Amino acid sequence: MGTRGDKFPVVYVDGDVPQLPIQLGQLLVDSSQVSTGVTNLQQCTSQNPLTYEPLQGGYPRNADEIAAGVVPTNYNYPPYNVMRYGADPTAVDDSTTAITSGIAVAQAGSIGGYVYIPAGNYKVTSTLLVTADRVAVFGDGVDATRITFLPTTNDTLWEFNNGATSVWQCSLTDMTLFSNDSTYTKVALDLYDIRTFLCARVWIGGSVAISGSAYWAGNSASIGVRTHGREFGNFTNMLIAADRTIVLAENPNDVRHTDHFHFSNLFLIGNANPIVEVTNDGLAISNLLFDG
Repeated sequence: MGTRGDKFPVVYVDGDVPQLPIQLGQLLVDSSQVSTGVTNLQQCTSQNPLTYEPLQGGYPRNADEIAAGVVPTNYNYPPYNVMRYGADPTAVDDSTTAITSGIAVAQAGSIGGYVYIPAGNYKVTSTLLVTADRVAVFGDGVDATRITFLPTTNDTLWEFNNGATSVWQCSLTDMTLFSNDSTYTKVALDLYDIRTFLCARVWIGGSVAISGSAYWAGNSASIGVRTHGREFGNFTNMLIAADRTIVLAENPNDVRHTDHFHFSNLFLIGNANPIVEVTNDGLAISNLLFDG
């Protein structure tokens, strides 16, 4: 360990000259301070109480994390992986805050970013909200990555919504959205004024048994996917077993309520409700396609 002036400790690991600059918490390592021969350093000095897993093989805090004000809890995982921010893949601890931190980091990027949710079962208790453009959320596959939603009130699991502005070029792929709650009315995926959205290889269901099937259910009104406009939505290779599987609703920002939406290769199981619902007679729908 060297020093930068009299105040900031500097860390050198394994004799390798890093690509510069490298941000370690509030520390900046530059090439004039690189030395060799130090391995497996486990913490900085008392001048900087930030603690690490062994820094050998760890990933320093990056610019998006700093911009978002997010401090990782486990530096062994790379940025944008929710395990880095404390997500629990065993569904014992609540992972809502950790996944929300991952979203904040992805949204801090100037041209968008991604949120990676590795294989595991993650307990979530309130809405995971995406408000920025070009955010890709993905897992390791259906039933490899599972989000188990256990709300404490009527609530939404995933919401893409930027208020009065469209959300551009986002996606949600390769995971299962699951709930065994039957008390509250829930929405698995709620989309507001989207433009060029992809939802692929996502299963939505639950363990609420009704007439021999298991559903994403609650008050006979829980929804799998609900869209509020605008254009170029692509939904493919999905299974949705819910009280209400797909609901097409009004766009709060524009007269284009459903334009160029394509639903393909879907397995839909509704609980005593229409498979696809349109919320009102005045909905402006154009170029809407359902196919096999």
